[in-house]
Amino acid sequence: MNSDPKPSRKELERHRRKADILIAARELFINKGFASATLEEVAQAAEFSKGTIYNYFANKEDLLWGLIEQFLEESVEVARREFQKSDVSPRDKFSAYARAVLSSGPEHEFFHMLMREGHILEASDCRERMQILTAKIGIIWEIIAEVIAAEIQSGNFRQGNPLQMARLFDLMVRSFGFGGLKKEYPIAGPSSEESVDLIVGTFFDGVALHTEKDQ
Repeated sequence: MNSDPKPSRKELERHRRKADILIAARELFINKGFASATLEEVAQAAEFSKGTIYNYFANKEDLLWGLIEQFLEESVEVARREFQKSDVSPRDKFSAYARAVLSSGPEHEFFHMLMREGHILEASDCRERMQILTAKIGIIWEIIAEVIAAEIQSGNFRQGNPLQMARLFDLMVRSFGFGGLKKEYPIAGPSSEESVDLIVGTFFDGVALHTEKDQ
């Protein structure tokens, strides 16, 4: 029996306002850039006063960290949803996860912005916050690693470090999504089934053609 108290109307309203602020900030940072955007513009886009923004975030950098944390929390939930299904084959779990990640276009655009202006976070003294976010990334890899470890034990995967293999797969998916947004890369769109098949097929089967000489 769930004993957690039901959120009050005030708590729900506060959560909704914070979500509206994050949505407005993400779109503004993507379109204008973090350095150029102002809290006044975020407040205007969210249809709140600047004072309301300060009720939730101390400054613009705090708002950016909030966006990163939100993204990683959503990513953890996606990993749990896709990899912890009991009635799906391992390969289908990997495909479903890749499909979900690659279809998140706005998130990829947001992280393109971070790569352009990542020096902002590096310059801030937020070691404790970075450790928390790094731990969330680790949770994603641990969820994937559980499936890999089971496949290794069953003899379906080669011997190796499940956590490192999980990290490899996750980085393959996300880097492919980032590249898919760049016009100079002639690859399939990040949400296409062809992209999912390429990534999962490469991870499961490799790209080398095995001959009798290789045996």
